[in-house]
Amino acid sequence: MHSPLNHSIRVWLRRGLLLSLGLLLMSLPGPAAAQGKTLYWERFDVTLAIQPNGDLRVVERQRIRFTSGTFTYGFAVIPLAKTQGIDQVGLSEPEGTVYQEASFGEDPFTFQTSEVENELEVRWYFPPTADTARTFELAYTVHGAIRIYDSGDKLQWFAIDNERDFPIQESSVTVILPPGAAFQIIDSAGAEATWSQSADGTSVTFLPTGPLSRA
Repeated sequence: MHSPLNHSIRVWLRRGLLLSLGLLLMSLPGPAAAQGKTLYWERFDVTLAIQPNGDLRVVERQRIRFTSGTFTYGFAVIPLAKTQGIDQVGLSEPEGTVYQEASFGEDPFTFQTSEVENELEVRWYFPPTADTARTFELAYTVHGAIRIYDSGDKLQWFAIDNERDFPIQESSVTVILPPGAAFQIIDSAGAEATWSQSADGTSVTFLPTGPLSRA
C-alpha cells in the first residue's frame, strides 16, 4: 500500500497555452469518522476532458461501500484559485437517478453549491444508506484555468486529495485531448502510478500501483 499523496498530472500540448489548476475530490466529512461511521471507495475514477475553447470538463465517478453507520450526504470542495469559475455542475447515480439542484433543504436526490473562501462546495443528499454501496457521478466545467506559454500548453491537475478519512481501493485518472492537440510530455507526481496512452494518441490514463490509504 502506498502513501496517500496527491496525484499530479502534467501534460504539455501543442497549442501555446498553459492549463494549471488544482482539485480536491469528494470526501465525506471528518465528523463521520468521529461518530464511528466507516466506508471505503471501491473505485474512484476521474475523467478530464479538455475542450476546444480551453475549458475543462471534469467527471468524477465514485463507487462507495458504506460499512458502518448510516450516511445521508456526500461532500466535495473544489478550489477556485487560478480559474474564472466553475459551472454546469451536475450530480447523478449512473443507475438512472439525476439529482436536482436546490437552494436549501436536505431532501434526498438534491444537491447544493456554494462559494466559501475561494472554494466551490458541493453537497448532495441521498436516502439513509448503510451496509451497501452507491455510485455517484459528479460533473462540472472549469473556466479560465489557462495561462499561455511559448513552450506549449500545460495541464497540472491534483486529481486525488490526500486529506480524506477513508481509503480508496482502486482509482484512475484519464486526460482526453481536444481535436488537433497532441501530448508532448506526460508525467505524474505523488503516489506511485503508471500511465498508458490510447492507440490514437488522444488520451492518457494514469493508474496507481496500489490502493490509496486514508490520510
